[in-house]
Amino acid sequence: MLGFDPAGGVTSLPVWGTGLVAVLAVVGAVAAWRRSGAGALVAGIAALIVAAVAAGVAVTTGMMLHERVAERRALEQRVADLAARVLVPGSPLACLDGLVATPGEAACEAALFARPETAAAAVSYVAAQVDLFIQAAPRVAGDAAAVRALLPLKRALVADRFGIVAHVLALRAGCSSDFCPPLALFEQPDRLRGHLRERPFDAILARHAAGWRAGGDAEGAPVGAHGG
Repeated sequence: MLGFDPAGGVTSLPVWGTGLVAVLAVVGAVAAWRRSGAGALVAGIAALIVAAVAAGVAVTTGMMLHERVAERRALEQRVADLAARVLVPGSPLACLDGLVATPGEAACEAALFARPETAAAAVSYVAAQVDLFIQAAPRVAGDAAAVRALLPLKRALVADRFGIVAHVLALRAGCSSDFCPPLALFEQPDRLRGHLRERPFDAILARHAAGWRAGGDAEGAPVGAHGG
């Protein structure tokens, strides 16, 4: 009688099951009345009411659980779609999801800021990450599976390689080191707050922009905070 969704881990009573409970309660009430008269009928009606309430609660709970599973699957799909952008051949975006201070840090920086187009793509990718996290994080509280699905994204944002996350928060949310409501979504926002104060992205961008101009790319793509 119980329905189990192995993907979402949800067990609930299906609608036909709740209907069966109500029917059995009615049959029991009628049988009790025939055997024992009015007193038993009253007891049967009371049992019927209890069964109906229980059935209603079961249906409502099941609908809420299935809605949560649907939201979780949608979140997982959005995370997967975003991660797929990293897998494009030749894309340096994978650098943004790695650990900071690794031996490949300098190579990643060189790849991400090689041209205005690659720098703009990096900012666009991080902006999409930030948008997804800010939208999803408050809604997944209490849903352990959804929190786990969001964890890799959260870690990447907290690491904030090259200060791009802080750059996006400053542009999109008007954040400063003293005031930035989205930082409340992170347990350890100290690195992000420091980047909002120090603005490392601006320094990195200025350093590489000199090379763009020398290479004739002064008219390249602007580096903003456009989501994608």
